[in-house]
Amino acid sequence: MEGETISLVIVCISAIISTSYCYYITSRIKAGVFRLLFVLPVCALFHAFPLFFSTLHISCCVSIFLAWLASFKLILFSFDRGPLFPLPSNIFRFICFTCLPIKAQQNPKPKNQIPKWVFPIKVAIFGVVLHRNYFDARQTFGFITLGCDLEPQFNEPYLATSLQDYWGRRWNLMIPAILRPAIYLPVRQLCRGRMSPDWARFLAVMATFIVSGVGHERKLSVNGVCHWSKNNETMTEITQLEIVLMLVKLLVFIILGCDLEPQFNEPYLATSLQDFWGRRWNLMVTQLLKPAIYIPVWRLCNGRMSSDHARFLAVMATFIFSGVAHEVFFFTLTFEMPTGEVACFFVLHGVCTAAEIAAKRTEFVRRWRVSPTVSRLFTVGFVVMTSGWLLFPTAARSNMLDRAANEALLSIDFFKRTFLYL
Repeated sequence: MEGETISLVIVCISAIISTSYCYYITSRIKAGVFRLLFVLPVCALFHAFPLFFSTLHISCCVSIFLAWLASFKLILFSFDRGPLFPLPSNIFRFICFTCLPIKAQQNPKPKNQIPKWVFPIKVAIFGVVLHRNYFDARQTFGFITLGCDLEPQFNEPYLATSLQDYWGRRWNLMIPAILRPAIYLPVRQLCRGRMSPDWARFLAVMATFIVSGVGHERKLSVNGVCHWSKNNETMTEITQLEIVLMLVKLLVFIILGCDLEPQFNEPYLATSLQDFWGRRWNLMVTQLLKPAIYIPVWRLCNGRMSSDHARFLAVMATFIFSGVAHEVFFFTLTFEMPTGEVACFFVLHGVCTAAEIAAKRTEFVRRWRVSPTVSRLFTVGFVVMTSGWLLFPTAARSNMLDRAANEALLSIDFFKRTFLYL
């Protein structure tokens, strides 16, 4: 850890010097290719920084913050675009906006901002996920704190006279009470006007049990029983990432005293892949890829083909670039040859997103509106399933989760010995 700490200090000082060079020297050069020539050496240096570390956490942060986000910001800055244009008022802000995954909010909209109390609630939910309690402990705690009787979790399931009686009125009653209004009733209501009541009821029952099956796969994977998605820690990782970035945002807000744009916008509420990737997930990357990849490709193709074909190629180019970038990112963390699975994940989502955009423009889809609840279920389910299929196996084969856990323990021990003398 001592060597990693020294390397981190050297990298931080080098990044500050390089960013200061861009602020004082390259900013005085006319925007365009000539300024880009002076910026590219800094980008190359930023891409070399992750190779200085063997620790997964530090290498991951340096790779995301400097090698990719900072490099993209500086390249866009060469053409007077991106989050660094217009030029920040002082060098300190320029360094922060370049080296950290943040962006100053240009036109704040208080009415659309998420309430401040959402963050502590997410932290509490994350703690509940980590410390999964048993049903009886929750019930006892609720009775002691609230002073009222709680409904039972089970109703003598061994006395069930049918499967409908067992699943609907006796077994784990809290789950049916949630799944019925969340899945069963919306699906039945959606199908009732398009088919007979019996078929609508059949599809509603099947949808409920499918969701329950996926949920149980998730629970078993958390407890280490299910090997199909053992490493599919999607919701936990999303919550971890959002909490870490929220802490960075809070720290920079205290130091700089300006509003920052959010990193995520409740991605679990996405109603389509376009909504998920374009307006909810990892917004800093979206804001960089749109002017760097999407718009140039669209402008290049728009005069040579129809607008729909140009939009399709622009979307595909953006997702292909993102897939290649993620392959390189995983390589810098694991030093294992890429398998192409991560790139295939983004290519698949690019094809599906482009097809979704094209389908939305058809008359059939405009008339046939899907319930937001159903669309959210299918969107988030598709992202989770494809992530478990293509994205997370790469991390599982390289034992990244085990490395991260071991490094966390070593870091705690290092700080104890260094600062607490224990």
